[in-house]
Amino acid sequence: MTRLADIQIVRLFEVAKQRHVNAEFRNFISDENLADWQTKWLPEQYRSIVRIIERGGDILDHSDSSKWNWRKKVSFMRLNPSQRGFR
Repeated sequence: MTRLADIQIVRLFEVAKQRHVNAEFRNFISDENLADWQTKWLPEQYRSIVRIIERGGDILDHSDSSKWNWRKKVSFMRLNPSQRGFR
């Protein structure tokens, strides 16, 4: 369940337009974020790794966040709401 305190308005600087803009900072991961991670981010990450290998690059050049299990992390955070960091 999302609490209003979990969403804060922050000011970001949009370099391309040289102006400040409002944005939402969400101190949680929603089911929509998880679905996006599984259906969009993971396949793109796989394609990126394949491109690195095809170009003779080192697999270590890719982000190590691929090892993260976001579903497990979200489950932990929902069961332990006082714990805000990832383990």
